[in-house]
Amino acid sequence: MNQLISTKRPQQEEYKDIKVMADPGVHASVAEELVKLFPEGAKVLEIGAGAGALTKRLLDLGFEVCPVDIDINNFKVTEVEIKKVCVSDKLSEVFAGEKFDVIVAVEVIEHVRSTYGLMEDVKKLLLSKGKLFVTTPNISSLYSRIVFLKEGRFYHFQGKDSWEMGHINPVPFFVIEQTASELGYKQ
Repeated sequence: MNQLISTKRPQQEEYKDIKVMADPGVHASVAEELVKLFPEGAKVLEIGAGAGALTKRLLDLGFEVCPVDIDINNFKVTEVEIKKVCVSDKLSEVFAGEKFDVIVAVEVIEHVRSTYGLMEDVKKLLLSKGKLFVTTPNISSLYSRIVFLKEGRFYHFQGKDSWEMGHINPVPFFVIEQTASELGYKQ
């Protein structure tokens, strides 16, 4: 009998021996889109760089990457320096005067208190034709909805995921879309 829903966690992915802190395929998909939209040498601000797997992947593709994270001790990439930021830091102040072609927040928005606040702040750092890429666990998925019915919390927002990983803000896609629209982002 075929199983419709897996209860297993996805296997941990690595990129060049660096732990990917996202579900399998997320980093590759983001990198693929960036290659389609931006030329080699485009300047990327990576919010929540983690161990540096996406940083390394983007550097290998020829992008100029500026990684930031709240915890810089796990960062494994030696080609660039990671900048330590705090939850209360406004990135537009940390990078005052700098502009980026693209800002990526891969599996980050669920760690911040204000979706609107982060998206409003980083918009100040984008060039006029710049783009913001945001990914987050899909709380609207069938599996997440079933977990919610069973446990009263969304998948990736219960137990270990919630407390140890800092998942504090489950954000559905329509909130990101509405926030982007209100802030004048073009989709």
